[in-house]
Amino acid sequence: MFVRGLCLGVILVLGAGCGKLPPNKITGSKIWGKVTFQKQPVNSGVISFIPVDPALSPTAVEITEGGSFELPVPPGRYKVHIVSRHALAAATDKMPPGATVHPLTKDGISTEITESKELNFDLK
Repeated sequence: MFVRGLCLGVILVLGAGCGKLPPNKITGSKIWGKVTFQKQPVNSGVISFIPVDPALSPTAVEITEGGSFELPVPPGRYKVHIVSRHALAAATDKMPPGATVHPLTKDGISTEITESKELNFDLK
């Protein structure tokens, strides 16, 4: 399951770098919130909700200016995976030339969606 989520996140990040993600066609509970890194808003990246139930499809959305995200998610249990390009850019500026930097990610977050709600995440 982790590998599935990681692959989805990498694909979305690579695709998101070339333009906007396609409109989300999934209906369900409205989920919104903010993603921060060291208490500052993450201004770009992708947040993915990977369902525990294999009958449901994963859904993802870009993190916008101010660290905000909003998307519909069908009811169920989910693993949340976040990849921040903003944090990657900040880390790259502080790295010596030639150093390898990987995108800042956070996964292992579990949540149950039963109704519309706010979810906030700090990548620390």
